[in-house]
Amino acid sequence: MRRIRRHPSTTPYSGAVHDRALKNIDKDSSGTIDAKELLEALGGTGIKEEQVQRFIEQYDKNKDGMLDLDELMDFFESIGL
Repeated sequence: MRRIRRHPSTTPYSGAVHDRALKNIDKDSSGTIDAKELLEALGGTGIKEEQVQRFIEQYDKNKDGMLDLDELMDFFESIGL
């Protein structure tokens, strides 16, 4: 029987982990991640601000220019985190 992979945020443990990740990245406690916060979180990877902005544009479903928790988790999942 094939198992269906559940989205990570659907389990209580991973939901708590994701909430902590958001809080650690969300420096201004707005509940969303802007390009500056994401760039800081990805610091040391060699990523450029223009690339971060493109990521946000791609994963920002509601087009508010920032990533909420679900959008951030989709982004992290897409890069294997």
